[in-house]
Amino acid sequence: GQKVQFLNRDGAVKSYVLIAIETVASEAPINSDLIVGTLDRAVLPEDGIEIVSYYNQKSSLSLNGKDLIVVGQRGRIGSNKVSNVTPLGIQQIGTIQALIYNFFKSGQPGDCHLDFGDSGGPSFIEEQGKIALVGIHCAVVQDLERTFVQSIDSFVPAYVLGINSILSRSAYRMRPHTAIGTQSVSYTHLTLPTKRIV
Repeated sequence: GQKVQFLNRDGAVKSYVLIAIETVASEAPINSDLIVGTLDRAVLPEDGIEIVSYYNQKSSLSLNGKDLIVVGQRGRIGSNKVSNVTPLGIQQIGTIQALIYNFFKSGQPGDCHLDFGDSGGPSFIEEQGKIALVGIHCAVVQDLERTFVQSIDSFVPAYVLGINSILSRSAYRMRPHTAIGTQSVSYTHLTLPTKRIV
């Protein structure tokens, strides 16, 4: 019964309801805070929701310093740079494969950070002129004065096997990022975090 919302190409919010969920499995010692959910109705072309592929580079090291597009609640969109991709312990979840980006109050103009309530939103990178899903918002850590904020996403490529094992039962699968001009369809918009800790 949880509501899921997407921002379409025209900036309009499209709402759906989850009618079923399943937790994404992961290999120890890495835990998962992701689910695959079934929506109450199909996402149709006229809904204007762009379906994107996921980032599938073999080395997460190539992401360090890369520009991120970060989407928050109520249509907020900002940018930051990947600080690190690493296993990270999160209270109530355990160790996840985390995509981390940092915000310093004295930092670059335009840098953004997660806020409470942003869990489940996506982070993207741009590759070959197209965006690719790289993270799902999970947690935020900050000092009392908010001079430093560390934003933490679940690193999507680390969970693709678990996501696809669920999607394959309905003849779906996530698609890796492909070059411009090739067909790319994905069902990554069905993933949300199960535990809201931010």
